[in-house]
Amino acid sequence: MKRILVVVIIGCFTSLLLAQHGGGDFEKLMKYQQEPNFDNLDVALEYYQKLMGTEEKEMAQIALANLHMIAMNNVIDEMKNDLDSLSLGSKFQLANLLLENNRFAESIEIYDNLNSTSPKWSCPWRHKGEALYELNNLEDAEIATLKAIETREDHYDAYIQLAKIQMELGKYKTALETMEKGSKYVEADIEGEVDSDEVKALKLQIENLINNN
Repeated sequence: MKRILVVVIIGCFTSLLLAQHGGGDFEKLMKYQQEPNFDNLDVALEYYQKLMGTEEKEMAQIALANLHMIAMNNVIDEMKNDLDSLSLGSKFQLANLLLENNRFAESIEIYDNLNSTSPKWSCPWRHKGEALYELNNLEDAEIATLKAIETREDHYDAYIQLAKIQMELGKYKTALETMEKGSKYVEADIEGEVDSDEVKALKLQIENLINNN
């Protein structure tokens, strides 16, 4: 349903742009929308990128944004249709792309697949917990995030995520204990995914909740 809505919005918006600009400027965008192949995409991208340094910059920006949106949705649809043939890494990256674009339910379907085929892989569990949290499914989010820690004890960002979920569930003391356990694994966050200031703010928030309840 969401996919159909995106297509309708893009179609309506493109029609409005065509009406305002006489059609010619958006011809290549329409061409790619009607025939979404890489040749048409390359032609359109090159055309609008060249217009970025001209008085048509605003039009080109809108066209490029629409092109990237359409292309992304096309790639996602194609990969989802061929999900069984994808490598584990590609499935994970596809699920992450869906997660980053707030397509939480769709991402969870793929994380479920990864959990079934690779149950000891911690990252899909952690990311599924994030998607479930965004859907306000806190109980299942806690279960998934606990599984991420069970499968990798030093998964630092999973501890922080778990503490946040437990705080939302009203488990304030448990959340603080989770943060204390996780603090032993700060060095494991080699990619710097967790902001130390946010961690301090979360701990302070939990402590205040404990003191006031």
